[in-house]
Amino acid sequence: MRGTPMNKQDALRQLSEEKVLPLLSDCLQEVELEFLHNRQWLTEQLKASFAALCRQAFDMQQRSQKAPIAYIHYSMLRTSLLDQSFTYLLAADSREFYFDEAECAVTYDAGWAYRSYSRFLAELEREGKKYMGLLSGADAERLALEYAPAFDQYVTALLRTAMPELVKVPEFTALDKADRLQIRTGELMDRGEILYWEEKQAGEAEKIQALLGSDEGDRGRLAYTHFRSLPLTGHIFNGKKMPYSDFSRGNLSFCRFVECNLVGTSWRGANLNGAEFRGSLLTDADFTDSDLQGAVFVNIGRLEPLDSIYRLPGLLGLRFDRARLDGADFTAAGLKGRVSFHEASLEGARFRTLDRKKLDLSEEQAGSVHWIE
Repeated sequence: MRGTPMNKQDALRQLSEEKVLPLLSDCLQEVELEFLHNRQWLTEQLKASFAALCRQAFDMQQRSQKAPIAYIHYSMLRTSLLDQSFTYLLAADSREFYFDEAECAVTYDAGWAYRSYSRFLAELEREGKKYMGLLSGADAERLALEYAPAFDQYVTALLRTAMPELVKVPEFTALDKADRLQIRTGELMDRGEILYWEEKQAGEAEKIQALLGSDEGDRGRLAYTHFRSLPLTGHIFNGKKMPYSDFSRGNLSFCRFVECNLVGTSWRGANLNGAEFRGSLLTDADFTDSDLQGAVFVNIGRLEPLDSIYRLPGLLGLRFDRARLDGADFTAAGLKGRVSFHEASLEGARFRTLDRKKLDLSEEQAGSVHWIE
């Protein structure tokens, strides 16, 4: 007795289950290598397009054609995947956001992140032909589009790491900005994901202090919060959920961040002398140029990537570049994945001996560390 003939849905399911993930994983390895090895050059390309948008917006404002900027949005264009131009739309909008009629936009070439997308699509089309006419090129194209976010995650990762440099370009500084400005990324006509935000409203520090004293952080209401440059010495944040919040340049000495969700947080240039991060999630946190003398990182955790395809959070790694970590405690820190101590000061910092092979330390750094058996 013959089995039931395969139909189109069966063919698509089999193609997806047996071929897509191994092929996609191979293609994404190429993108990840490009991201890791050429990040500085890619950042310069980002800065060029960002500066071009800001110049255009500034020129329009000088002619009274553009209201204060409230949103800058990087939009993945699925049409550009279809024609394989791999461009993103970079737009500056007023408080009206997508309803702002004074159009101000440039394109960003994201071809570096999608270079292997063409191969991914071609292989899907080739595999689809084995199903005796059940699947067409259009089916392969639709299937490839379903996995476009796997390529887009690398653009998001680059934007996150480059953002501190982007917002320093003089063209951005010169813009007339709304009281609240956000830089986002996502698909066109989508609210997207927040990458950066600014607040100019009076009393913002007091409002944040009130939030910290409430239970908002326990319910995740402090995610993406702007704590930049705030004086919060000695504050207790224990148990708060504050992923992707920005503490850059703040005075946070002797603060306690015990068992907090601090995934993707930025602490660049902050004073964290004597701060405690015991038991907190610090995946993709950035401590570049911060003062962490005597800080405690015992039992810190990290979120593992969801699978071999979607690498965020976890792709960026934990960064302590040029930080002062003299006397910091990393015993039982559970350091896994990417951790960078480039040019960091580690005099008297405590690490477990069994973690030594996991860490990419210079000879001088390794010699200054106090290794605990």
